[in-house]
Amino acid sequence: MAYAVVILTMAIFCLVTPIHAQDTASAFDFFGRHCLVDGPNFMRTGTIALARGWIPLSTEILMTLAPMENPEAIEGWLVGERRQRTVVAVTRATVGGKAVEGCTVAMSDIDSVGFERSFFQRTDAEVVQEERGPRHVHKLYSLIFRGRRELVTLIVPAEPAERNYVVGSVIAETQQEN
Repeated sequence: MAYAVVILTMAIFCLVTPIHAQDTASAFDFFGRHCLVDGPNFMRTGTIALARGWIPLSTEILMTLAPMENPEAIEGWLVGERRQRTVVAVTRATVGGKAVEGCTVAMSDIDSVGFERSFFQRTDAEVVQEERGPRHVHKLYSLIFRGRRELVTLIVPAEPAERNYVVGSVIAETQQEN
C-alpha cells in the first residue's frame, strides 16, 4: 500500500505546474503546524483549508494517503499557497475501540534528508519500525508531543536526491475540545 501512496502522490504532483524547492525548515514547519504540534485535528484542518481556498481532492485519491485502513471519514486538499507541491489529508477512524484522527502531508521538490534532520532536532521520536523497499523507505516512530502520544510515519525515497518527496503522517487519539 505504501508503494501506491507514493505513486499516486507523485501523479497528483504532476498535475500542478513545476516549481522550485523551498527551504527544508519551511517544509517541516508546515508539517509540524498542520499535523504534529497539536496533533491531527479533522475539524481544524478542514476550517483552515476552507479559509485558505485549498483545492479539495477526491476520496479515491485520498484513500492512498490514509495512514490507517478503513477510515470513517477522509478529506484532503491540494495546497495552493506553497511553492512545493503539497497535499494535506485528514482522517477519522476507530482503532482498538478508540477514536483516532490522522493527518498526512505529502510534499515534493524538497530535501527529504533535511526534513528528517529537522524532525529529529525538534522531537524525541523513537523508531518503532523501518521497512526498506526498492523505491522508498517507510519509517514508523512513536513520540509524546505536548503530553499526547503520537505515531508518526515518514515515507522517503530509498535513494535521496537533492530534491525529492516526503509523505509524513501523524495518528493520535482524538482530543475533545472544551
